[in-house]
Amino acid sequence: MKRGFTRSWRKELTSMVWLMPPIYHRVFYWLRQKAKWQQELVPTDRGIGIWLEPGMLITSYQIISEGVAYSDMGVLRTPSKKTIGKILKWLEKNEQIQIVAGHYGTTIRISNWEKYQSARYETLSNASKTNTANSKRKRRKADPYAHLYIEEVNSRKQVQRGSN
Repeated sequence: MKRGFTRSWRKELTSMVWLMPPIYHRVFYWLRQKAKWQQELVPTDRGIGIWLEPGMLITSYQIISEGVAYSDMGVLRTPSKKTIGKILKWLEKNEQIQIVAGHYGTTIRISNWEKYQSARYETLSNASKTNTANSKRKRRKADPYAHLYIEEVNSRKQVQRGSN
Protein backbone atom coordinates (compact mmCIF):
# COMPACT_ATOMS: atom_id res chain seq x y z
CA MET A 1 0.00 0.00 0.00
CA LYS A 2 1.26 3.46 -0.85
CA ARG A 3 1.61 6.01 1.87
CA GLY A 4 -0.24 9.28 1.72
CA PHE A 5 -3.43 10.89 2.83
CA THR A 6 -6.93 11.76 1.71
CA ARG A 7 -8.88 14.78 2.76
CA SER A 8 -11.80 14.50 5.11
CA TRP A 9 -14.37 17.27 5.26
CA ARG A 10 -16.16 18.57 8.34
CA LYS A 11 -19.37 18.52 6.35
CA GLU A 12 -19.19 14.72 6.59
CA LEU A 13 -20.39 14.96 10.20
CA THR A 14 -23.74 16.27 8.95
CA SER A 15 -24.02 13.88 5.99
CA MET A 16 -26.43 10.99 5.60
CA VAL A 17 -23.57 8.49 5.98
CA TRP A 18 -22.84 9.78 9.48
CA LEU A 19 -26.48 9.30 10.55
CA MET A 20 -26.45 5.60 9.62
CA PRO A 21 -25.03 2.77 11.80
CA PRO A 22 -21.20 2.91 12.19
CA ILE A 23 -20.57 0.12 9.67
CA TYR A 24 -21.83 2.42 6.86
CA HIS A 25 -19.26 5.07 7.68
CA ARG A 26 -16.59 2.42 8.12
CA VAL A 27 -17.27 1.01 4.63
CA PHE A 28 -17.37 4.48 3.06
CA TYR A 29 -14.11 5.45 4.78
CA TRP A 30 -12.45 2.18 3.64
CA LEU A 31 -13.53 2.85 0.04
CA ARG A 32 -12.13 6.38 0.18
CA GLN A 33 -8.79 5.14 1.49
CA LYS A 34 -8.52 2.36 -1.11
CA ALA A 35 -9.48 4.52 -4.10
CA LYS A 36 -6.73 5.27 -6.62
CA TRP A 37 -5.17 8.69 -6.21
CA GLN A 38 -3.79 8.84 -9.74
CA GLN A 39 -4.68 7.25 -13.06
CA GLU A 40 -3.52 3.63 -13.13
CA LEU A 41 -3.72 0.68 -15.50
CA VAL A 42 -4.94 -2.48 -13.75
CA PRO A 43 -3.95 -5.69 -15.59
CA THR A 44 -6.48 -8.47 -16.12
CA ASP A 45 -6.20 -12.19 -16.80
CA ARG A 46 -7.17 -11.72 -20.46
CA GLY A 47 -4.09 -9.66 -21.22
CA ILE A 48 -5.91 -6.35 -21.41
CA GLY A 49 -5.93 -3.63 -18.81
CA ILE A 50 -8.56 -1.44 -17.23
CA TRP A 51 -7.75 2.22 -16.68
CA LEU A 52 -8.84 3.50 -13.31
CA GLU A 53 -9.20 7.23 -12.81
CA PRO A 54 -8.55 8.92 -9.45
CA GLY A 55 -11.35 8.08 -7.04
CA MET A 56 -12.03 4.64 -8.53
CA LEU A 57 -11.23 1.14 -7.35
CA ILE A 58 -11.93 -2.45 -8.35
CA THR A 59 -12.77 -4.74 -5.46
CA SER A 60 -15.26 -7.36 -4.32
CA TYR A 61 -17.77 -7.66 -1.51
CA GLN A 62 -15.51 -10.22 0.18
CA ILE A 63 -12.47 -7.92 0.13
CA ILE A 64 -14.53 -5.02 1.53
CA SER A 65 -15.94 -7.32 4.22
CA GLU A 66 -12.45 -8.40 5.31
CA GLY A 67 -11.21 -4.80 5.12
CA VAL A 68 -13.83 -3.45 7.53
CA ALA A 69 -13.69 -6.37 9.99
CA TYR A 70 -13.13 -5.35 13.59
CA SER A 71 -12.39 -6.96 16.94
CA ASP A 72 -15.11 -6.87 19.59
CA MET A 73 -13.85 -8.12 22.99
CA GLY A 74 -11.30 -10.33 21.27
CA VAL A 75 -13.79 -11.75 18.75
CA LEU A 76 -13.27 -10.87 15.10
CA ARG A 77 -16.51 -9.47 13.62
CA THR A 78 -16.68 -9.63 9.83
CA PRO A 79 -19.82 -8.32 8.13
CA SER A 80 -21.44 -10.64 5.61
CA LYS A 81 -21.27 -10.04 1.85
CA LYS A 82 -25.03 -9.46 1.95
CA THR A 83 -24.54 -6.65 4.48
CA ILE A 84 -21.78 -5.10 2.35
CA GLY A 85 -24.05 -5.29 -0.71
CA LYS A 86 -26.84 -3.57 1.21
CA ILE A 87 -24.48 -0.79 2.34
CA LEU A 88 -23.09 -0.26 -1.16
CA LYS A 89 -26.60 -0.06 -2.60
CA TRP A 90 -27.51 2.51 0.04
CA LEU A 91 -24.37 4.56 -0.72
CA GLU A 92 -25.19 4.44 -4.43
CA LYS A 93 -28.83 5.42 -3.84
CA ASN A 94 -27.65 8.42 -1.79
CA GLU A 95 -25.21 9.43 -4.55
CA GLN A 96 -22.01 8.81 -2.54
CA ILE A 97 -20.66 6.25 -5.02
CA GLN A 98 -21.36 4.75 -8.45
CA ILE A 99 -21.11 0.97 -8.87
CA VAL A 100 -20.49 -1.06 -12.01
CA ALA A 101 -20.39 -4.82 -11.48
CA GLY A 102 -18.39 -6.79 -14.01
CA HIS A 103 -16.35 -9.90 -14.70
CA TYR A 104 -13.24 -8.45 -13.03
CA GLY A 105 -14.96 -7.35 -9.84
CA THR A 106 -17.01 -4.43 -8.68
CA THR A 107 -15.79 -1.08 -10.00
CA ILE A 108 -16.62 1.70 -7.57
CA ARG A 109 -16.28 5.42 -8.23
CA ILE A 110 -16.41 7.83 -5.30
CA SER A 111 -18.70 10.75 -6.15
CA ASN A 112 -17.10 14.20 -6.27
CA TRP A 113 -13.59 12.76 -5.74
CA GLU A 114 -11.96 15.39 -7.94
CA LYS A 115 -13.79 18.18 -6.19
CA TYR A 116 -12.59 17.16 -2.74
CA GLN A 117 -9.20 15.53 -3.31
CA SER A 118 -7.58 17.19 -6.30
CA ALA A 119 -5.12 20.05 -6.00
CA ARG A 120 -6.03 20.86 -9.61
CA TYR A 121 -9.53 21.82 -8.50
CA GLU A 122 -8.09 24.22 -5.93
CA THR A 123 -5.92 25.89 -8.55
CA LEU A 124 -8.87 26.24 -10.94
CA SER A 125 -11.03 27.59 -8.15
CA ASN A 126 -8.37 30.08 -7.01
CA ALA A 127 -7.67 31.16 -10.59
CA SER A 128 -11.34 31.92 -11.24
CA LYS A 129 -11.51 33.95 -8.00
CA THR A 130 -8.49 36.09 -8.96
CA ASN A 131 -9.84 36.58 -12.50
CA THR A 132 -13.16 37.88 -11.21
CA ALA A 133 -11.47 40.02 -8.55
CA ASN A 134 -9.17 41.65 -11.13
CA SER A 135 -11.86 42.38 -13.70
CA LYS A 136 -13.70 45.68 -13.43
CA ARG A 137 -16.59 44.61 -15.64
CA LYS A 138 -19.16 42.14 -14.43
CA ARG A 139 -18.71 38.94 -16.37
CA ARG A 140 -20.41 35.64 -16.17
CA LYS A 141 -18.28 33.31 -14.06
CA ALA A 142 -16.90 30.21 -15.68
CA ASP A 143 -18.46 27.01 -14.36
CA PRO A 144 -15.76 25.46 -12.13
CA TYR A 145 -17.53 22.08 -12.34
CA ALA A 146 -17.57 21.82 -16.15
CA HIS A 147 -14.35 19.76 -16.27
CA LEU A 148 -15.80 17.35 -13.69
CA TYR A 149 -18.78 16.63 -15.93
CA ILE A 150 -16.54 16.01 -18.94
CA GLU A 151 -14.28 13.68 -16.92
CA GLU A 152 -17.33 11.84 -15.54
CA VAL A 153 -18.69 11.21 -19.03
CA ASN A 154 -15.28 10.03 -20.27
CA SER A 155 -14.75 7.74 -17.29
CA ARG A 156 -18.18 6.15 -17.73
CA LYS A 157 -17.34 5.41 -21.35
CA GLN A 158 -14.04 3.80 -20.27
CA VAL A 159 -15.76 1.71 -17.60
CA GLN A 160 -18.37 0.54 -20.11
CA ARG A 161 -15.63 -0.39 -22.58
CA GLY A 162 -13.72 -2.23 -19.85
CA SER A 163 -16.76 -4.28 -18.81
CA ASN A 164 -17.54 -5.40 -22.38
